[in-house]
Amino acid sequence: MITYCLSVVKCLEVEFYKNVKKIKEILGIKKENEKVEKGLVKDFFTVTIGKELLKKDMVLGEYPVYSGGADRTGYYFNYNANENDIVIAQQGSAGCVNYPNCKFFVASKGYRLSLKRDGILPKYAYYYFKEKEKYLIEKSKLGGIPKLDINILLNLDFYIPPLWYQEYVVKILDKFVKSIEELEIEIFKKGEKR
Repeated sequence: MITYCLSVVKCLEVEFYKNVKKIKEILGIKKENEKVEKGLVKDFFTVTIGKELLKKDMVLGEYPVYSGGADRTGYYFNYNANENDIVIAQQGSAGCVNYPNCKFFVASKGYRLSLKRDGILPKYAYYYFKEKEKYLIEKSKLGGIPKLDINILLNLDFYIPPLWYQEYVVKILDKFVKSIEELEIEIFKKGEKR
């Protein structure tokens, strides 16, 4: 679902750059010569490995647990990541990207990415990493059990466009995701009626 949205946005990006002056006028943006900052993930994020947590301890709790899966693996009574953090699976479903948008617990098979500075919208960063998810998954399959080497993640290119552009990307992708979720619900309801 997200991959489809991101490919649509890539197509829209071409049109966006053709019409950037007009879009700036519509949005009321006056700044000229804004540059896209380029660096590596390690320049903009603190990347840490999650903490060991046994499955039996993930029973009752209010904080979702993310580890080596494509989605949360349970709940815990404590958290070690904040609302703006991103988690990328280190093992298992290595390379899968999640943005819980709440306090959560990162277990030992996940990487926690925390922003080092201002000027980067967390949701933009999530969509950026989500677009890189296929690459991260491919790089994780080089051995027997899928495992994402931290150096691949730390040395991944990361681009920071102006905040107005980040907001633009997030707004479009959020709309696409919402539309797709609504369509999936509708399809599910129609399937149940049969």
